[in-house]
Amino acid sequence: TIALTQNNTNAVTGLLESANTEQLSTAAALVALSYAQQKQLQLLAALETVNRAVAGHDQSWLARARRSELKMSVGDIDGALADAQAANEQSANARSYTVLGFAFLAQTQIDRAA
Repeated sequence: TIALTQNNTNAVTGLLESANTEQLSTAAALVALSYAQQKQLQLLAALETVNRAVAGHDQSWLARARRSELKMSVGDIDGALADAQAANEQSANARSYTVLGFAFLAQTQIDRAA
């Protein structure tokens, strides 16, 4: 956590990537790794990582919301909307609503985004 709070992306990525399968099996750990990968402009690797999080934890609203963000980043707007809706259905909270709003905006559904 010290590396994360010091914004040392290389250290965070190294720690997460060297973790064994059991340590890197939670949705939260995989989502954290996806942020480190995104910061290093590895969007496809980040998306692959978060796909693993969703596959292993299909009831994780956080993993679905994160995948929605990444899908928007790579231009998969329909996929982003589907994941944002799933995240919001699993746990309606400020983050899931925000991601859903951006997904609607990306589809130019301004009236639904508000």
